Amino acid sequence: PNRQLAVAAYSVLSILAVHPAAARAVAHGSPCPIRSFVPRTPHEWHYFVQLAANLAVHCPESHHMLLTAVEPVLSQVQDTVVDDPLMGSVVLFLANLARNPAFAPTMRASGIGELLLSLAQRQDTSEIRRSVAESVFVYVHG
Repeated sequence: PNRQLAVAAYSVLSILAVHPAAARAVAHGSPCPIRSFVPRTPHEWHYFVQLAANLAVHCPESHHMLLTAVEPVLSQVQDTVVDDPLMGSVVLFLANLARNPAFAPTMRASGIGELLLSLAQRQDTSEIRRSVAESVFVYVHG
């Protein structure tokens, strides 16, 4: 029951985090929801990464913390077939991080470029996600 409530909370917070003030309140709240819940299932990861993607737009100072929180799912996405909502959240998250040119070196050092190429080359990646992954790769690698 607590996990279901957490997923519902992440869903609501992700909708609120579209607005700059709400995103900053979520990212800088105590305790920060990104740091206080560890997703276990693809469904949980989807909402967790969706929230991180929305926070990344308005809180560039939180990019390191967000990337660290989402890193466990990045290798999962690269190595296994995942459902489309999770894949979409991951690609959106990486795209939002890439909007910050100062963060590109960190993304390169974290192997994000290789992940993006992997996603773009996979057969189970939809055409739109493939296109976004390729575009984000260009942002990350200049």
